Parts: sequence; structure tokens; C-alpha cells
Amino acid sequence: MTLRSKIVALVLGLTVSILVGLGLFLAGSWSGWSREAVERDLSERAEALAALVEVKEHGGFELEGEGSPLLQDPAHPYRIIGPGGSEYSSGDLAWPPPEERDVLVRDRLGHAWRVVSRFMDVGDKERHHRRERVRVAVQVAGLDAPFGALEERFRHGLLLALLAALVLGGGGAALLAHLSLAPLRRVAAEVDAIGASSLDRRVGAAGLDRELARLASAFNDLLGRLEDAMQRQRALVSRASHALRTPTATILTRAEVALRRERPASEYRAALAEIVSAAHESAALVSHLLTLARLDERRKSLQLEEVPVGEVAGELMRLLGPRADEAGIALDCDVPADLSVVAERAAVRELLEALLDNALQYTPRGGRAGIRAAAEPGGVALRVWDTGPGIPPDERAHVFDRFRRGSAAQASGKPGSGLGLAIVKAIAEAHGAGLSLEERPGGGLEVVVRMAAPAAVPAGRGSVRA
Repeated sequence: MTLRSKIVALVLGLTVSILVGLGLFLAGSWSGWSREAVERDLSERAEALAALVEVKEHGGFELEGEGSPLLQDPAHPYRIIGPGGSEYSSGDLAWPPPEERDVLVRDRLGHAWRVVSRFMDVGDKERHHRRERVRVAVQVAGLDAPFGALEERFRHGLLLALLAALVLGGGGAALLAHLSLAPLRRVAAEVDAIGASSLDRRVGAAGLDRELARLASAFNDLLGRLEDAMQRQRALVSRASHALRTPTATILTRAEVALRRERPASEYRAALAEIVSAAHESAALVSHLLTLARLDERRKSLQLEEVPVGEVAGELMRLLGPRADEAGIALDCDVPADLSVVAERAAVRELLEALLDNALQYTPRGGRAGIRAAAEPGGVALRVWDTGPGIPPDERAHVFDRFRRGSAAQASGKPGSGLGLAIVKAIAEAHGAGLSLEERPGGGLEVVVRMAAPAAVPAGRGSVRA
């Protein structure tokens, strides 16, 4: 069922319900009023007839004023029942027994008559030397047809009104639905015209009702986020293609040159060494891209737990220690043994490994790098530091962007994808952790990650050292 059909059905249903309710109310009111009017008229006639009753000495009665129009009215036959069952009546109705309520009876022709019975004390009679009032029953009848005809006409009018409501109300409801949904159709047309290549377009909110304006604004916000995501995606693909093009071209060129003619084994080994180096660079880039994609997918499904930072740091010291020794870099670790953070263990290891890898790559021989951690109000600060060239202040705002390599990294001539710190940022954002760069006294760089700590785990004494 379409929204337009629902609006038409709702408006039409409300219109018919209101008319039916009003009709039933008026019908009930009319019926009650007509009954009261008939009863009032017949009761007044009964009282007038009772006033004509003259009680006789022997207990009987007779009516005075026999020429009175009241007694000669064929439209209102009557019956008066006196003491002892004596009665006086007009007309040929089959009179019902007197009751304290009005009843309907039918004559031989099938006409309906409404009969009102009233019990009244009239006249006086001598009894045991006392004068007493005599009680009589007076019944007066009147045709029920006039009011019945009016009620019938009322019912017919109500039925015609309902039919008119169905026709006119349905047309009016359809017109109302058409006018009400026109702005929504306009918004739908504008949204339908927006494609992947035109995400910069926006839905116009001018002239819309408040509710639709809010919908348009929310959709525009969504378009903005989609546009930003698409731009980031395009930039990622472009930068990844550019980054992969150089090592791929190196591999192809070096292999083609080596295969053009027979060469000494030493030249083949040199060519293979260059190919292996370029392949490592490509593999590292692909690995980083996969890591970022995996982080984006699992951002909302992290398996948080209490992670002992000292254990993770010790694992990394054992893993990266040989590499640091080969590079002539002293690797330090100062992490309290009982210090923990609330995070995903694999993500914490990945974050610290990326930071340490970056520190070892750009710290010169004879330098130092390491990890230290400490509890702070509201969390734990993880710090990875080195004594390398650092990052100029004007480059720090973009150092965590994907494929961004600082001037010092480019000047070093060492291969790199520019994704290491982007991975760190993605992990920190997934955990709601703070991320900042701080200068070290004496030179170098310190990356600080502030993560949540378990409330029940205090920062204690002792530390893991390597």
C-alpha cells in the first residue's frame, strides 16, 4: 500500500467515521426528542381528558362537554377506565392494559399508534360520609407515522451524506495527498538525480516543511560523508597505484634488462637483489593496505579485553631486538609490569610495532629508541620515542595521513609507503584513544597514545625491561 493510498484511506476513514458518529448522535437525539414530544402532547391530552371526567354518586363517571373538539378528534382516540372496571373509549384500537410507560400498538390496517397511559385522581364521591377523590386510568393514542416518516427521511439523508462523503472526501483526500506529497516527490527526484559522479550536489531545502527540511538536511549530511569517503577512496587508490608503480616498474625494467643478453652470474645476482628489494617494498605496501582495510572492517567489532602492556612490549623487544642490534640502535623498554589497558590485544601489538618500526627506520646508527608507559588520570599513556631527526612542526598536522611521508623520511632515501603512522591513527581512533606528537629534550620524536585503563587495575611497581 503506497503512502498516497494510506493518506487517502486515513482521511476518508476519518471523514466517514465523523459523519457516522454525528449521524448516530443526531439520530439518537432525534428519536429521543420525537418520543418526548409525542409523550408530552399525549400527556397533555390525557390531563385535559381527566379534567372532563365527572364522578357520579353511585361510583360511575361520565364526560362533560361532549361537543368538545378534544372528544371528537379521530386522530387521538382515548380510553378512560374508572373504578370497578367501567370505561369510556373512542376509536376501535386494541387497547393495551394501562402501564406507566408508552407503548406501540397497531390497528387492523397495520398503522402504528403510540399509546400513553396516565393514572389520575379526579372528582369526589361520597363514601362513609366522606368525600374522596376517584382514581382513573386515562389512555390517549396518536399516530406514530409523522415522526417515523421524519426519522426515515433523516436516515435517507444520512445515507446520501455518507455517499457524498465517500465521493467528495475520496477526491479531496486524493488531492490533499497529491499536494502533500509533491515536496517529497521533488526531494525524491533530486536524490534520484545524484549519482556516484555527482556527490557534490545537494538536495534543496527551500520551501520545504520543517520535517522534510530536516530530512533534506540529514540526507545532505549523508551525501557529504559519502563524498568525503569517496574522495578518500579515490585518493587511496591513486596513491596506492602511484606507490606500487615505482617498485613494479623497477622489477620489470631490471628483469627485462637482465634478460636481453647473456651476463655474468654476478650481474644476475645484482639484478635479482634489486628485484627482491623492490618486491619487498611492494609486499610491505600491500601488507599495510590490507592492515588498513582490516582495521576499517573490524572498527565496530573490536574484542576488548584487559591487555597487560608489559607483556606486549616484551614480545616486541624480543622480536625487534635483533634488527635494532644490526642497525646499531639501543632499544629500551620501561613499562610497569601490572599496567594494563582496555583494548584488543592484537591491535595494541600492531600499534606499538608500527611505531617502533618507524622509529628504528629513521633513527641513525648509535641512536636510541624505546617504549615507556605510565598511568595518568583517566587512562594510560603509551610513549614510543627515538633520537632520530624528528618531524618539523609544520608537517605534524598531516603526518598521520595515508601515504604521507615527511621531508626527513624522503631525504633519508629509505623506502617507505607512508602508511605506518596511518595504521597507528586508525587503531587509536577505533579504540577512542588520544594520539599526539611531542618533542623530546635533546632531539628526536615521541608519539603518545592515551588509552583507557581498567578501573580495578592500579598502576603498580616494577617494570619489564629489555
